[in-house]
Formats: sequence, structure tokens, C-alpha cells
Amino acid sequence: MSAPLKVKCPSCRRETEATVARCPHCRLTLNKLDLRFGVAPRHFGLLADVAGQLPPGKQRKVQELLELFGKKFPQSIFSVYLTDLPAGTLPNEYAFWLANRARSNTAASVGPRNFDLVLVLDRGGGAALAAGYGLENYLKEEDLGAALAAGREDFGAGAWAAGIGRCVDALTERMRVAALRKPETAS
Repeated sequence: MSAPLKVKCPSCRRETEATVARCPHCRLTLNKLDLRFGVAPRHFGLLADVAGQLPPGKQRKVQELLELFGKKFPQSIFSVYLTDLPAGTLPNEYAFWLANRARSNTAASVGPRNFDLVLVLDRGGGAALAAGYGLENYLKEEDLGAALAAGREDFGAGAWAAGIGRCVDALTERMRVAALRKPETAS
């Protein structure tokens, strides 16, 4: 029997088991995030520009890019949420909460059957990428970090569409490599 899958807490960033409902280090729970963030959008599609930063032409380009990602990886939905997060909000916490509370895929796509990705972009300067638990054996924390890093300069300059494109391209390449190798299991 293999050891439980380890993930990083979206708040304290310390390693914990994926199956625990509360981080043993900082005691973060989804219920605490519910109290902080309120009601999550039930389904916001592939792109939600809540901050109103993308003109219609750029929105279409990003939408097409996300649809192409879905054609390449039909088990996954890559969603982007561009917003103004409340002061003091960690983008990692918000992305984790959104990935768990907003349904990008079917209701059956939970836990180890969740292969979705959510990119949260805060106009105030933060960004986070959350991967469903089904991707944990394929993508490492470093893969998500590299995808974010690919778009960081554009995000910082307010070139949201370009940054999203770079992030999606980097993650597409990482997913291709992951799809070709045997999934890693916890040891």
C-alpha cells in the first residue's frame, strides 16, 4: 500500500496529506474560506474577467486558447479568473477555494477524478494556479510554479492575455510530458 499523497496547504504552504480536511499546521479548512469569501460562483466558464481588464478581442483569444487546451486534454478544464481580490487575500487560498467550490466540470469530477486547473489573477499583483487532486500524480508543485513564472512578467505589466497565453503554453508542455510518463505515486 502506498503512502498518502502529499500536497501543500494553500495558506501556510507546508506539506500535508491531500485527504485531510484541515491543515494540521495552520488549521485552514474550506469552511473557513467559505466564511471569508462567501458564495462561490457555481460555474464561471473558462474565463471570468470580473475585473474587466480584457477587451472583447483579447477575451475571445484567451477563450479560444483555453478551448484548445481542453481539446488537447479532454479530461481537464483550464479556467481563468481575473479579479480584484480583497486586501490581505492570498491568491493561493482563493484559487484553492474556487477550485473546490466553483464547479468547472461535472459534479462527479471531485477528489481523485478532478483534473481541472484554475488560474486566479489578482489585479493587485498576485497569481495562483490550483490543480485538481487527479493531477497531483502528474504535475508537481514546480510544474505549476513554472507555468506561473512563464506569465509573471506579463501579469506584472497588466498584459493579462499575453501572460495567460504563456502560462497555458508552459502548462500544456508540462502536461504533454506528464501524459507520456508513468504517473508518480506517493512512496
